[in-house]
Amino acid sequence: MADLITSADADSGKNDDISQFKLFESFAQLLKAIADDGPLPVMLDDLHWADQASLGLLEYLAGEIV
Repeated sequence: MADLITSADADSGKNDDISQFKLFESFAQLLKAIADDGPLPVMLDDLHWADQASLGLLEYLAGEIV
């Protein structure tokens, strides 16, 4: 599973938007793979302190993971 994140990070210098999408997609695939074994509880704490990148990831995951 670690190779999903590593492969997304490999192109980070080419195009920031594409790299960010690949990272978000890899993270979504990782969470889906973990959740295949059973329910996956997620706890969000101090969300009001989250930066834009973290909020973008959460927004992406909300649309991808049902």
